[in-house]
Amino acid sequence: MTQSSANSASLLSSGPSILKPLRNLFAIIRTLGGQILVVDEPKKAHMIVVLGGDSFVRIQFALRLFMEGWAPQVVITTDANWQIFARTETELAEEYVRSLPVDFGRATHVLPMTADSTFDEATALGQYMNAIGASSALLVTADYHTRRALSTFSRALPEKQFGIRGATDTSKFGACWWKSRVWAKRALGESTRLAWWFLVDRWRCRRVVSHVAYPSIITEGAHPAYKETEPLG
Repeated sequence: MTQSSANSASLLSSGPSILKPLRNLFAIIRTLGGQILVVDEPKKAHMIVVLGGDSFVRIQFALRLFMEGWAPQVVITTDANWQIFARTETELAEEYVRSLPVDFGRATHVLPMTADSTFDEATALGQYMNAIGASSALLVTADYHTRRALSTFSRALPEKQFGIRGATDTSKFGACWWKSRVWAKRALGESTRLAWWFLVDRWRCRRVVSHVAYPSIITEGAHPAYKETEPLG
């Protein structure tokens, strides 16, 4: 037997032992779409809060949760600076709320905010919750954003209680992320942001809070029906 034949035979015989770590690595990577990025922890709360970004699917999901009795109010957050065809996101959201059936419209409120990150959203929402005396919120966001969002809000506002539900939009993301180029890009991007949050931003966020300035986000008449409802704890 030549040396090259011997090497080939050695590789073939060790094939299973070489492939096993690769299979294990792939199994770990595959879970990024599910167990690592996505968490589902619903809790009854004072309000359901729809976090901004690709919001329509989230809004529909939040209204369903409202109908199921998870909270007596729905708050839709909007980007105060976002515009399209001379219309702001806040104006579009308010117009949508006015189109809802009466019971839904009365319980749904729009909260414009200026936020460049999930942590900024948490800080702005904390101001709003303090202004109306709310101590708990059920967050609604994209399913792939749930773990990072829940960790961020809990870290930024430890005195508040948060639950979270993820709205599924298969045009954006699926648990089997490796089956779609769009899903794979989303999983990679969110996994990077999640890692950065846990390794870096999570440990410096309390120092950042005192340096972030926000415009007044509480306007007269905001959330008018809130105090008429019984807190759910």
